[in-house]
Amino acid sequence: MRANTAKDRRGYDLLVDSLEGRTFLSAPGNEAAVAPINAGRPPQSLVYALKDKICGSTLGQWGDAWWKWAFSSTNPNFIYGQDVGKVFFLTGMVSPDVSVTVPSGTPLIFPIWNNEWSDFEGYGNTLQQLDYWNDIMVSHLSSATVTIDGTDIPHADTYLAESSQLQQMVLPAHNAWSQLFGGGMGVDVPTPIVFAQDGYWMGVKPLSPGQHTIHFTQTADFKDGDVLGPSWVIVGDQQWPMDVTFHITVVPQGHYVDPFAPATAQSAKAPVVQPFSNGGKKITGSVLDVMSNSVL
Repeated sequence: MRANTAKDRRGYDLLVDSLEGRTFLSAPGNEAAVAPINAGRPPQSLVYALKDKICGSTLGQWGDAWWKWAFSSTNPNFIYGQDVGKVFFLTGMVSPDVSVTVPSGTPLIFPIWNNEWSDFEGYGNTLQQLDYWNDIMVSHLSSATVTIDGTDIPHADTYLAESSQLQQMVLPAHNAWSQLFGGGMGVDVPTPIVFAQDGYWMGVKPLSPGQHTIHFTQTADFKDGDVLGPSWVIVGDQQWPMDVTFHITVVPQGHYVDPFAPATAQSAKAPVVQPFSNGGKKITGSVLDVMSNSVL
């Protein structure tokens, strides 16, 4: 396996020998809506700046919480998005065209292009080791766009936010991530892990009640021989694109019905989710208690 030499985004030399494979992207929802165009709105009125705190936490900290939420869920419906209290998390892994209902006054957080690695996956157990491999993955982003109600958000490829410290959590047994995406994060008993994340994230300011549309695209380019992990080397030139539209209905707080609430959880119909090719790894659903050590 040939070594690869390159620079990471901070200018450090990267020397890699080999790797494994798998990738993660972004956003979902679940009720149909037709969005109006709010032409002329300045972008800064729609999204948070990278340096802003959102409900007291940085975009990087919300990225950490997003991964804990995704890995902690035991209900596959989580993939359509969820109100987690202070913010609403979206993902982009279900469909290119997704509908979701959101309570008013709630910021939305979603990844444009993101990745995590953990000790469980064999990428190391220190922030330095995990950050090294995450840097390599996210550096392959070649383009990114975000449009909210017809307004383009400039420089979507600059909203880079990573873990500032090593993250800890317990993977639930038979978690939804593994159910949806394969066995890579699947465990039969609760299993402690440490991880770190990196990626391009977007924080959308609370939208007014009514219909809205968020559209994002991203493309990541890989060359034959690119090393992405301790046992993962790209074979053949590859391009990984995403093109996702969220149709969002914002309703007043008092009219929002949480589909994950205990009263409705038993009757909720599980979505038909097409298997997502993720290097043999899997997924799961809704849980907020395991995030007690996170920004939530």
